[in-house]
Amino acid sequence: AEAADVAPATFFRHFASKEEVALVDLVARIDRVIAGLEARPDDEGPLAACRALVDTPAGTELTPGPDEILVAGLVARNPSLSGHFFWQMQNVTGRLALEFGRRMGEPHTSLRPQLLASAVVGALNAVLMTWLSDPAGTSPTALSAEAFAALAEGMDWPRATS
Repeated sequence: AEAADVAPATFFRHFASKEEVALVDLVARIDRVIAGLEARPDDEGPLAACRALVDTPAGTELTPGPDEILVAGLVARNPSLSGHFFWQMQNVTGRLALEFGRRMGEPHTSLRPQLLASAVVGALNAVLMTWLSDPAGTSPTALSAEAFAALAEGMDWPRATS
């Protein structure tokens, strides 16, 4: 609040908690990625849409910048922030399951959309952890493409036919 030159009460009228403030940029990035996924052609299967998204402007949102690296470190060291981050990832999993269910012609609450959404969130977490361990190595974009390709080898179920 002090850095923004506003009173704490005014600041927290816009944010429910300190954790929400710390993750606001991450949530905005996630919104842009999911919007990009939803904009992909309907005839693409879920993982095909994810793989194609990597090469689009929305896909560049998957590449963490310096601020996201800082937030990742804060999340790792702060149990309260870790809990809020986990809650956000559960929200992302649900949103992905909704989109994947739509693409698969299945209820989003059924096993396959839920499983695939959880696998994609897990894959992106693995990409982040791999990249953070060696930032000078493979780019997050290339790691994301590799992760989606690995998932697709066993999980890219076709679109339902009506």
